[in-house]
Amino acid sequence: MKRENKIPLAHIKDGIEQYKNTAYTSKEWETLLYGWRQKKHYRKRETNKGWLKTEDATSLIQYALNDRVKITFAHFATFIV
Repeated sequence: MKRENKIPLAHIKDGIEQYKNTAYTSKEWETLLYGWRQKKHYRKRETNKGWLKTEDATSLIQYALNDRVKITFAHFATFIV
């Protein structure tokens, strides 16, 4: 898969935390990921690579925030507008 189609989970987490002006503990982040995986019918091994495809990253951010958030990606950061 091309590098531009891989969004690191750390960047997704940082973007969500900046947008919500909060910090997740590791347990809270894992709980959020678990809920999203359940909603998408994914198994942990499918999304436990340290990165997500662009469409999955968008889905996770929308799950964590709401459907009205616009999301763009760059190689180095996640921008939530």
